[in-house]
Amino acid sequence: TSATIRADDFVLAGSASMVDNTLRVETPTPWRLEGSLRSSGGRSHVEGSPFHVGSATGPALLDAAEPLIIDSDVVLEATATVEAELGISGSAGRIAFNGRTTLQGAAFNPATGPWTPGGGLPQPHRIRFAGDVATEADTTVVAGSLGLNDRFTPAAQRITIDPARTLAFDARSLSTSPLTSLDIGAGATFDVVIRDPTAPTWTNEMTITLGGGGATLRSTPFVHEGQLLGSGTIDGSFTGPGFVAPGLSPGLLHVTGDVELGPGATLAFEIGGADPEDYDRLRVDGDLSVLGGVFQLSFLDGFTPTAGDRFDLFQVGGHLTLDFVQVDLPVLGGGLAVDFDSFLQGGPLVFTPEPGTAALFLLGLGALACRRRGDRRRT
Repeated sequence: TSATIRADDFVLAGSASMVDNTLRVETPTPWRLEGSLRSSGGRSHVEGSPFHVGSATGPALLDAAEPLIIDSDVVLEATATVEAELGISGSAGRIAFNGRTTLQGAAFNPATGPWTPGGGLPQPHRIRFAGDVATEADTTVVAGSLGLNDRFTPAAQRITIDPARTLAFDARSLSTSPLTSLDIGAGATFDVVIRDPTAPTWTNEMTITLGGGGATLRSTPFVHEGQLLGSGTIDGSFTGPGFVAPGLSPGLLHVTGDVELGPGATLAFEIGGADPEDYDRLRVDGDLSVLGGVFQLSFLDGFTPTAGDRFDLFQVGGHLTLDFVQVDLPVLGGGLAVDFDSFLQGGPLVFTPEPGTAALFLLGLGALACRRRGDRRRT
């Protein structure tokens, strides 16, 4: 069954229960849920005009004991609570936000009682964001299982964490997709805690961009199969075959733990000048291992290195292992080459005269030295 409400304005201030039906609201401006809306049986949908969840007089509640699909754009205000609880039939409560979701500090709870890892629930409680997500206040999402535009959702998705805001996921599992882009603004934090005692990790398939200015990804160890870009801090450790490009052209990417990149991984750097602030850098407090990846280098804004230029691309506190199977360099003019032997041993990236021009280079230096000595004798 379904119900359609058409009005100039609509406020749901009381309690409503949905059992395998659809609520469609059509209003010229966003309507408001100030009471509670609960899916208590079957599979229920909310669609139509955008709406806000929140109340100035008390909490407003979206509650799913059975699947609840939100197809409308929704703003979850600071007084909103989203719950996914165990249904009467024994199934898990699941809420899917398919439209654009704006988070303004709402509370997310996986169940009416505390969730215990390994508690033996027949299915994990689940909250899934399948549309764009934007944060306008600190928000913690707590659930047995979280999905960010997982493979069952074909639409693309962008998650934006506004500057100086925090989006925290505290979950039993976290699934992501290569269709998802996560932008962590300056000073913002993306915080992930996985509480599965058997596999306390997650796999990143997203494109994650750190926007500088203290942008932070704080996480339990994860497998990186997507893209990590930008300037900021990764507070944790990661492994995998993903793409890593430090800097905002240019900039510094700081990892507080260990990094291990395997076959299929790519490390990409851009250089726009000889000053450290003019080229990309990767700082790893622990160990950095690249075992079979690709090294990419490109120049910014027409920069051209000269013989003797040195670039400290890596700052590693632990052990450094660089074993690239492919090196992609821009065309080097002026008879230049790169001293890769020293670079692979942990030294800076140094541009040197090409072997074919080294003798001419040394001859020029000798002639210049003789001329300078002659000049000194004349004085």
